[in-house]
Amino acid sequence: MIDAQILFRNNQVVMRKRCPSHGWFEALVFGDARLYAEIAPYNKPGTLPLKFQTEVKDGCPHDCGLCPEHKQHACLALIEINAGCNLDCPLCFANSGTHLARDGFELDARQVGFMLDTFVAAEGSPEVVQLSGGEPTLHPQLPEFVGL
Repeated sequence: MIDAQILFRNNQVVMRKRCPSHGWFEALVFGDARLYAEIAPYNKPGTLPLKFQTEVKDGCPHDCGLCPEHKQHACLALIEINAGCNLDCPLCFANSGTHLARDGFELDARQVGFMLDTFVAAEGSPEVVQLSGGEPTLHPQLPEFVGL
């Protein structure tokens, strides 16, 4: 762990750190110091999940899921329900496209239900669930998933 200082400079928030091997360096934390100070009171300390989903075996990033080494619960469930898309953007965050519309995966209601149940077991009453994918609105069961 590297100790750090948070500095306000030129209406920006900067983190200043010193690595024993590489010396001093800075990283931009937030581009608007006034807004950062305004929203700071809403920051709250991390809370552990109600239930961990995996054991620690090989450590991050090799163990997938919330293991006991996580110091923060999951604040968002992101469930990719399909890979297909009706667009062929040159750069795609989801690595999707029309070529996956027929050959890509589509989760079914049982799979999505299991994922939601697992998330609820870890979080209690989750505030946010995001259904994502290639283009999730193309999934024929999307209305059913929203009802889960």
